[in-house]
Amino acid sequence: MWNAVPAQDGRTVTASNPSGYNVTIAPGADVDFGFSGTPVAGTNGAPAAFTLNGKTCATA
Repeated sequence: MWNAVPAQDGRTVTASNPSGYNVTIAPGADVDFGFSGTPVAGTNGAPAAFTLNGKTCATA
């Protein structure tokens, strides 16, 4: 994961801003973060749902 700090609780992962980085985002501004992942059988499978700020996103 880059430009974010991950925290996992069960199968839920939350991405938060790094300390002191993007603490305040101006209206209309953009912030980017990303991650790469491969499901591991028996651990965290492919996501059935994905949300960002409570809004559903597409999964691929």
